[in-house]
Amino acid sequence: MFDGRERCHTNLEPLAFGVFARFASDVTVAQNRFDGTVQAITNTGGDRWRIQNNVVSHLTLLDCTSHCTGGDGIVIALALGSIAAPGGSSRP
Repeated sequence: MFDGRERCHTNLEPLAFGVFARFASDVTVAQNRFDGTVQAITNTGGDRWRIQNNVVSHLTLLDCTSHCTGGDGIVIALALGSIAAPGGSSRP
């Protein structure tokens, strides 16, 4: 279990992100519980992810009082333009 319960502006100790990766490929995230994180699963620029049979509950939203983030269960983002891949080259 990824435990981010009670995460808030005044308590930044609990886990914020469960699985967070950039340019990682062939990743499987299966049969996990994410409780209270601001983002449970995040993939930026990776290929061939399999995400299945996970439970996400009690997501935290930080309202920009000090940090702007949260409320996202699964985020899959393409790497475009200015984001460079490891090794310094840009991905198409």
